[in-house]
Amino acid sequence: MSFHSDRSLKVLMLWLGLLFFLLVPSSLFGQEKTTIGVVFSADIPFYSEIHSAFIKRLRKGGYLDRLNILIQKPNPDAIAWSNAIRKLLAYDASIIVAYGSGAADAARYEVHSTPLLFAGVYEPIKAGLKTGNFSGVGYRVPVSSLIRYLKKVVPVKRIGIIYSKIEKSSFIEAKEVEKTCKTFSTESVLLGIRNSSEIREKLRLYSIDSLFITGSAVLAKNMSSFSNLLEKKGISVVTTMGGLEQEALISLYTKPSGQGIVLADKLIRLLREADLRGKAGQITILMKNRLVFNLKLARKLGLDVPVELLTESDRLIR
Repeated sequence: MSFHSDRSLKVLMLWLGLLFFLLVPSSLFGQEKTTIGVVFSADIPFYSEIHSAFIKRLRKGGYLDRLNILIQKPNPDAIAWSNAIRKLLAYDASIIVAYGSGAADAARYEVHSTPLLFAGVYEPIKAGLKTGNFSGVGYRVPVSSLIRYLKKVVPVKRIGIIYSKIEKSSFIEAKEVEKTCKTFSTESVLLGIRNSSEIREKLRLYSIDSLFITGSAVLAKNMSSFSNLLEKKGISVVTTMGGLEQEALISLYTKPSGQGIVLADKLIRLLREADLRGKAGQITILMKNRLVFNLKLARKLGLDVPVELLTESDRLIR
């Protein structure tokens, strides 16, 4: 090899090294992988779809191979959420990701300086997720539209609003639904539960013809345990929780994949900037919702869904 070609090769290698240095986030130098701890409020389809979109986005951006992702899927219980987060911190997770209000709220008390990201939380700012080390993506659903759809399909007399007492965003949503029912001059009753054993008890205790299921890990995880009771009593279900379309007459929810994509972008930004703690205004609220009518369930309940509502839907379950 000549002197000039050898020199050219050295120059080329120098430029390639410089290019690599500029393109790779500075926060990733000095360590093989960054450990990310992920906590599900429950192992349910809604959070699983968020996580799948989250992972897909990271892979597409070329970041997945640089991360060591540890996942915890505890039972939907306050103590279990806290224990799961403590376990991830013990494994030196550099960033905590929480799906759902329960895990996110538990992280608010367990995580002090470690950056925390969340997704799948209804009205997160109202739920108190706004401290310095927080960032994430929440959602908002027009519950008035859902009540309006219900009243056009079902001769509603009394709506039960079921929510989880251990998930702050579920309670916030329930109060919003209660307020909306008053504007429609529709009687409603709040049904607060702490665990799965209280769900059937509440449903047997109160006389209702419709049930509004708020966004809750506890409720979604245990839906199969009380769906037969609802069908037996002829109670029509509406919900803002994705993943319950087969059990609900009407579902109106924010697409989980969209939340996963936004969450991944926030994580990438966090990795590139090295530290987002102390920065306000980093919470994104998604409001593009998906409307689903379960016509199969409507037939079982002897109900007809007006054609004008069907034209508004994004999906029909036949």
